[in-house]
Amino acid sequence: MQSRLIIAFGMVCLLSCSKGVGDASRFGLDNLKGSDTLVLKGRFADCGEWGGHQEVIRIYGQDNGVYAMYERDTVKCPDPSYFDRRIVERLSGELDQAKQQRVVAYLQELTERTFHDEGISNAGDSYTATRERMGLELVYRNYHQDWNRFTELKQSLFSTQ
Repeated sequence: MQSRLIIAFGMVCLLSCSKGVGDASRFGLDNLKGSDTLVLKGRFADCGEWGGHQEVIRIYGQDNGVYAMYERDTVKCPDPSYFDRRIVERLSGELDQAKQQRVVAYLQELTERTFHDEGISNAGDSYTATRERMGLELVYRNYHQDWNRFTELKQSLFSTQ
């Protein structure tokens, strides 16, 4: 448990701390370079305990900017293990400083929620954040399905309804 806390704290610091003391406009996402990618994933329990669709936001640095790509797949209930997932929505765009700040705020709240004990359930939504090159991962299982920050983040980054 202690190592999980250290990893979560390290990830938030890595992504939210500014580069320079006097540069308050930096949020750390501009440090994503090369093959380094921050992956935010939501898995939704459309089929109850059998799972459901997935949504993924990949954030990466390229050409002196920070970009994001979003993909949503679909499932066929009641048992999604017998179908082929297919992408039904794909969006992309550059993230300005305000959008980067929203990502950092999402990561901070996700970090806090990773330590909430909601009990055990066979169904529920789950949210993860992974920085691929660093091997860090945050996981939050929302059994009550009452946390909608992933959807709000997607809407604010890509201006969708």
